[in-house]
Parts: sequence; C-alpha cells; structure tokens
Amino acid sequence: MSDIAPLDSTQLLKRLSTLLYQNIDARLKPFDLARTQYVVLYHLYHDPKVSTGELAERMQVEPATLSGIAATLVAKGLIKRTDDATDRRRKNLRLTSEGSDLFAQIPPPRPVMEEILARGIPPRDVAAFKKTGYKMLENLYDELNRQEEG
Repeated sequence: MSDIAPLDSTQLLKRLSTLLYQNIDARLKPFDLARTQYVVLYHLYHDPKVSTGELAERMQVEPATLSGIAATLVAKGLIKRTDDATDRRRKNLRLTSEGSDLFAQIPPPRPVMEEILARGIPPRDVAAFKKTGYKMLENLYDELNRQEEG
C-alpha cells in the first residue's frame, strides 16, 4: 500500500473501478469473453425474453453499442439474433446451446470480486464503506438532477 500515491476521492474511486474491471477481465479471458459480452450472456441466461431495448438500458449502453457486442457473440456462435414476431424492425437475442453451456461454466465474477475487495477488512468497515458509497451515489444523482433542472 505504501507504494500507492495519495489519491483524492475521485481518483480513488476511478482507480478502484479500473482495477475491479481489470480483475474481472482477467477472469473472463480464459473463456474468450470481454466483460460486456459476459453481461449480455448473463442477462440472456437469466431473462431469456429480455428485449434488446431493455437489455441496452440495463447495460447502460446505446442500442448501436449493444448491436456491435451482439454481432461479436453471434459470430462466436454464443447467441442468435432473430426477427421479432410482432415488429419486424426489432431483433430478439437468444442464447444458443453453446452460449448457455459456456455461461454455465464461468464462475460468477461478482461474488469473487466482493470477497477480494473485502479481504482483511472488518465486516463493519465493509458495511460502512457500502453505506458511504450509497450516500455518494445519492449525492451524485441529486447533483446531476440539479444540473439538468437548472
């Protein structure tokens, strides 16, 4: 820890986020998946009827971004894209059996990352961190709303 330069709160949050994503990426690399590809598989595995619009919203990406991610997964044979029966302009995404099988093999990154993040930290401090983090989120959402209103 002594080799880490002092960081302000925003730098610390950014560094935590970057390292968290790097660790998740490293865990997904043996499965030849990027993080966003895993997230698509996750949602399709757990909610096979999710619309592409809802999926883009859940992932907080633009529909065009989701389309690119989906194209890669289609090329890998992990999902298929089909026309919507009620609206030909819409496409549905579904896992293939290969995609379902691959997803089932991947240890879920979230609980592993939770354990790594909390190593050596007393549970009460982890709880305090989460409480503080939620308050920070609330502050940022409130500020964003103020900016948009005024």
